[in-house]
Amino acid sequence: FVGAALKVLANVLPPVISWIKQ
Repeated sequence: FVGAALKVLANVLPPVISWIKQ
């Protein structure tokens, strides 16, 4: 479960971070 959660976070966080930095 932890591995899947980290994989999802790895896929979701970069766009969110780039959006926040705009």
